[in-house]
Amino acid sequence: MTDLTAVLASSGAFVVYDLGAVTPVRCALVEADGDDRYTLSLSADGQGWLPLWTAGPADERGMQLRVGRDLAGSAATCAWRRLAGTGATRWPSWPWFAACPARFPPGFALQKGTPVAESVRTKFWALAALAAAYVLAYAAARPTSSSS
Repeated sequence: MTDLTAVLASSGAFVVYDLGAVTPVRCALVEADGDDRYTLSLSADGQGWLPLWTAGPADERGMQLRVGRDLAGSAATCAWRRLAGTGATRWPSWPWFAACPARFPPGFALQKGTPVAESVRTKFWALAALAAAYVLAYAAARPTSSSS
């Protein structure tokens, strides 16, 4: 989990977006827990909901990207969007697009983080180098004692 991830209060939690005007949805992506299922539903009035696309569980654990392309149908042009997670324990990032960009999914969504073991190893060696530099600097600045 990162400081950019919000924890859902329950597995049945959802969020509703009122876009204020009817807009199409042709592509969507979710970057979220790999073992959860997320459904994007649309509504004309914010009351009755029609599912447009479901991002199923991914093959890997952790935050995983799932993409829906060429989404269409009468429900694809509504003012209200609802995102619900089945079994969701963290809040995903979930953009949708009125038209599929030429490069879809966009490059930012394809970036991977640093594995934890590699990050810990890098931080350990950085700390060790700083500690060694401190000890050497302290030893060099220490006054030498002279015998009388």
